[in-house]
This record gives sequence, C-alpha cells and structure tokens, in this order.
Amino acid sequence: METMIKKFCQRYRLPEKSLHELLSHMTEYHFGKGELIVKEGERNTNFYILKKGIWRAYYMIDGTESSLWFAGTGEIAFSS
Repeated sequence: METMIKKFCQRYRLPEKSLHELLSHMTEYHFGKGELIVKEGERNTNFYILKKGIWRAYYMIDGTESSLWFAGTGEIAFSS
C-alpha cells in the first residue's frame, strides 16, 4: 500500500493526507488477471486507483484487440 501511496502522490502532486481522505470514501475491489471490468456497450462511471497490478484498456476491431492505454501501481484508471 505504501508503494501505491508514494507513486500516486508523486505522480499527481497530491499530499498524502488528501489521498488518505479520498481513499476513505472509496471501496476496495479485487480483480483477477484477465477479468473484464467493463464490456463493450456497458457503462461504468467508477474511478479506480491501482493498488497493485496493471490495467489495460482496449477495444475490439474485427476480432482483434487494440490497446488504448496501460496503467500500473499508483495510477488511475477509468472507462472512457
């Protein structure tokens, strides 16, 4: 958790106290490797802070995956 806090605060120039306040209003979720969080056609308005792991946003074109972006520990992710 400390690694995520340090990376997040450094990347987004946020004081640790402010991050702890934000986290106190959030719910922690755990996702497995390869688990889809948002499927095409679905709406997801959640904002995620990655505590550990990598998030890959992608879309399908003619059956081929095209990556949009990657996020790692201490970064944010959301559905676009």
